[in-house]
Amino acid sequence: MNILIVRQQNNQLGDLICTIPMIMSLKKKFPGSDITLLAGKTNYTIPYIDLCPEINRVLTMDKETLGKYYRFIRELRSLKIDLGVVPATLKISRTSHILNFISGAKTRAGVSRIDEMNNTYSFLLNVKKDFFWNTKKVHQTIRSLEVVEQLGCETGEDIRNITMKFKDNLLEKAEALINKSFESPNKPIIGLHPGAGKIANIWNAENFYITAKKLYDRFGCNFIITSGDIDDKTTAAIKSHFNEDNIPYIVLENFEINYLAAIMSKMKLYITNDTGVMHLANYAGTKVLSLFGPTQGYEWAPLSPRSKYIQSQTGNINDITPDEVFSLALKFLE
Repeated sequence: MNILIVRQQNNQLGDLICTIPMIMSLKKKFPGSDITLLAGKTNYTIPYIDLCPEINRVLTMDKETLGKYYRFIRELRSLKIDLGVVPATLKISRTSHILNFISGAKTRAGVSRIDEMNNTYSFLLNVKKDFFWNTKKVHQTIRSLEVVEQLGCETGEDIRNITMKFKDNLLEKAEALINKSFESPNKPIIGLHPGAGKIANIWNAENFYITAKKLYDRFGCNFIITSGDIDDKTTAAIKSHFNEDNIPYIVLENFEINYLAAIMSKMKLYITNDTGVMHLANYAGTKVLSLFGPTQGYEWAPLSPRSKYIQSQTGNINDITPDEVFSLALKFLE
């Protein structure tokens, strides 16, 4: 069985991790199958196969020139796809449905409607149904699982709450970094991610600092701040406060995703805005406390018993108070 999963749009790190349970469910239903992920281009490297070994190969559509586009189509057709799946996305993608059809897949699964949004390309699918995910407030992970549930795939708790499998050398490397970075490496480690790709998703740096200071005064913990290219200003503000108060910390900036996940697995708690590394920390097996402003936590917060989220009641993430976050953090740590 040759399976194609088309995530040509909405293919950032968090989107992929929300799709992994669906991929594993397909592999369980069709053991020995060969799975190809058709992914869109991203502005950073995602190690798809390392994150999800059930994926056999990754294709990225290149249409910069007509020649490259034809070579891509030939490669796609050469895979002799039996089953093509267009999982749940934020929008219904015309391109994804066309590529799924062009692949030659005999069975093509997806959605015919999402609440009031009609899929005008559903005629390219032969396994489909209407879904009311927005009305029922269904999580993104479950949305993708329900697409393949039409094929008889499992969608239960065991599939939903999977964790990442690490290579031993990565865990040893993570342990070595922690031992080298802190004078007292055995103290609890709390991770912080104060940045995000969207300004509306960023909890104020001052709030992160106030919360961290309360946790430090209570537990004497070490801190690991994760940061990307766009997070410099926010990270610098927190570092300044930490330096003034002699709070032990390190900053991990633009770390390779697998290595970062291994380090996250050593944390007692990860406090984060709504962004891709939130999903990575949960997938690494870490307890995650996530903060939501305009986006909905019921749809995007990590779907795991070890994770909890706080939703702003006004849609403004900075209406969440440090006391609220500290109070919930205590429930994790005590």
